[in-house]
Amino acid sequence: MKEGEIVDWFLMDSVLGDTFYKECRTEVAEYPMAISVSSYFGLKDRYKLAEILYETYCSPSVMFVNQGRASLRRYARTGVDVSIGAGVACVLPVVDGKIIKENIKKLNVNGNDLTNYLGQLIAKKGISTGTELDPKYCEGVRNIDTIKAKCFLLDEYIEESTTPEQSFTFDDCTISLGKELYQAPEPLFQPHLIGKDCPGLAEVIHSCISSCEVDTREQLYQNIVFSGASSLFKNLAQRLKKELGELAPNNYKIGVTAPPESKYSVWMGTCAEAESFYNHDKWVTREMYEEQGEAITSKFSTTIC
Repeated sequence: MKEGEIVDWFLMDSVLGDTFYKECRTEVAEYPMAISVSSYFGLKDRYKLAEILYETYCSPSVMFVNQGRASLRRYARTGVDVSIGAGVACVLPVVDGKIIKENIKKLNVNGNDLTNYLGQLIAKKGISTGTELDPKYCEGVRNIDTIKAKCFLLDEYIEESTTPEQSFTFDDCTISLGKELYQAPEPLFQPHLIGKDCPGLAEVIHSCISSCEVDTREQLYQNIVFSGASSLFKNLAQRLKKELGELAPNNYKIGVTAPPESKYSVWMGTCAEAESFYNHDKWVTREMYEEQGEAITSKFSTTIC
């Protein structure tokens, strides 16, 4: 996956097979398949993925669910989902349960960027983490994810701080980190730290909401919900609330939720969507695919995305 798009379909097919038969140990042909996708997962890719599910795994029906909508579903019908995933991060407004597609904004800093930056900070101490996104570095990635889980945001960023150091012990070494733990996630708000010339998180959210209808903006500011594994940094919600308060109209209340289960909120929301729309026309059956072929692609644009 790269920025929410599949770049290696052979590997994707292999991952699906391992997931279905080794992890879930289930017969896929017996169950409809609800797939959560980012806003940047195009129609051609949806069709290709559905084709694999129908042809290789004999899935009886397929439905695509937008990740942002799925995440927000548990909290509000009108609000903003801020998804910070490994390969793609975006801000998605929903009004009365409907995605406002034209106002979706992309955040050009994602989870992989933060992981790699943390690796660079650690490397400055003379320690190699092997954070390259390659299977042979999987152990290094697991190790650095353990460290990443301890990272946090300051209320106001300062380059140097008296933050107490924490020690992380792995098979062959012990790493002591202090300022690196708050420096690593800071590019969310200051992308220039990793060489990116683009707006930070607060500016992107403000731009997203400001693009929406005037009478929806106050409610959107009140219901901002994080999702994705890289949204779990301690103090992230408080920092965002502070920075948005400086951008939003003075009379607007800012509400930011960073639920502890945000790593799984897309999965939980997708389950709820699948149950809600069971036997509904949002499902694309295998029979429809066999009858219409590639023409069915247009149907995937009307699924819950």
